[in-house]
Amino acid sequence: MISQQPRRPDRLVEYFVTVGISQESTPIPKDDRLPITDIRVVAEKDYLPDGWERLIYTTSGNLASVTGTSMFSTKLFVAILRDPHGDPVTDVAVMVGGEPRPMGFTKLPENLNKGGLGKDVFLCFTRISHTASPTLRPRTAIVDIIFIQPRSGERCPHDYMLVNKNLNAGSFRDPMYMCIKKITDSPFEMKYKPVVLDRYPYYDLQGSAFPQMLPVFCYPQGADVVVGANPPLPKCTTFVLTMVSGLKLYGVCINFHERYHR
Repeated sequence: MISQQPRRPDRLVEYFVTVGISQESTPIPKDDRLPITDIRVVAEKDYLPDGWERLIYTTSGNLASVTGTSMFSTKLFVAILRDPHGDPVTDVAVMVGGEPRPMGFTKLPENLNKGGLGKDVFLCFTRISHTASPTLRPRTAIVDIIFIQPRSGERCPHDYMLVNKNLNAGSFRDPMYMCIKKITDSPFEMKYKPVVLDRYPYYDLQGSAFPQMLPVFCYPQGADVVVGANPPLPKCTTFVLTMVSGLKLYGVCINFHERYHR
């Protein structure tokens, strides 16, 4: 972890930390909600068939209309369906200003900025059928979608993933972002609460206390145990921790799986 500590020019990093699963790690209960199987963009008063849910509010109760709150604008909202017999949605993307549609994604026809002054904004998503080859089936499915407005103090929960594209891009409206929560769509994967396995140095540095919430930032969705011959590929992620003192710690995390020997 690298510190924004101007008084320590002789120190490149603050801490080296190993985070993972130990004998004391506890399982994370699985989200019992059905996966999302379809997504629409609908107007405020559009009729929705049974089973559909219109996402009206952000996490703190602000209106989650993607076309603003003006009395002259047609308010559009994202709606979701959880069909127990449908194929789960596995990923969502936001296309801004003429960006190409990602390969394999379905683009929704509604321009979220229709009639606005900002850039064209479209949603797209992907799903893979349960009848697909086992090698093509996704490991995760989206179980929830929420919206946040950072200017109102709303933040992406640690167990959600931020879709880092402003839905109000280029307009005068407050920035709004989508966050998605994924669950494992496989009986052969278990998630545990991550813990600190080792660290260096072992003592807290003066002016830069060791962040106790670090494991959650390394594995926001939990550390997983995967059963199978081919573990997921390693990946690198970054994050920023702001301490109570205002000090910022910049983290770089390399996530990888090791073979477990009983």
